[in-house]
Amino acid sequence: MSAKPTLILIHGAWHTPTCWNKYVVPQLEAQGYKCVAEQILFSNTVEPLPSIKHAIEQVQGLIEAEVSQGRDVVVINHSFGGSVGQSAVNGYTSKNLSKLKEGWGKVIGICYVCAFMPPAETSLIDVLPPRDTLFHTPTPGGWEEITRKDPRDLFYHDCSKEDQDLMVSELKNLSTACLEGEPGRNGVYEGFMDVPVWYLFCTLDGAIVIQAQEMMVAAAKEKGASVTTRTLESSHSPFISKPKETAEFILDAAMAFQA
Repeated sequence: MSAKPTLILIHGAWHTPTCWNKYVVPQLEAQGYKCVAEQILFSNTVEPLPSIKHAIEQVQGLIEAEVSQGRDVVVINHSFGGSVGQSAVNGYTSKNLSKLKEGWGKVIGICYVCAFMPPAETSLIDVLPPRDTLFHTPTPGGWEEITRKDPRDLFYHDCSKEDQDLMVSELKNLSTACLEGEPGRNGVYEGFMDVPVWYLFCTLDGAIVIQAQEMMVAAAKEKGASVTTRTLESSHSPFISKPKETAEFILDAAMAFQA
């Protein structure tokens, strides 16, 4: 086994790996960690993805590529990436090793950075307020669009104007099918029950308010999940506004998972 686990970083809805790669990944790599941050296909596709299951299977492929080489893995999720990342660990942990083979590594922990922690077989829309109160709406073409708020206020209000402009320019399309109905529930798994979890509360979050973050963590703990929390005075994008603190959170979590 490698001395340090591979870090697989999952971005959120509408986003690209730039959110991780711009500031945080270089800091993690400087500490000797291999990082994998790829485009997750609920966003930035030619046609809308028909089910969240396809994104989950994509991340499972990233996990298997690492554990099959004898490396342990930590999955780090942001926002909607929590639904996908936590589900992808299914079968790759010490508690649930159904997909592991002799000599392989395993997933040893999950980090949530102001991310969703849905119950099993639950879509994002299932856990959100009524549709007509949300900042995003579905289109006839199968895409989910940000229509009711400025992304700068939702995601990046404490970032520099330069970074705001960059991140807004990076926003991509998002498949509605990954968010709601049976396609949005397909394969969703409570991975937070299988491994230790660290959660980063972001108190200034305009997309997932702090009360919602706290409620999700409380619900997971009520089920018996092992959750360590930290708090950062940040918007929904601490990897841009507070990259040093975000990297430190991930590094501390990774060390704890290895202990």
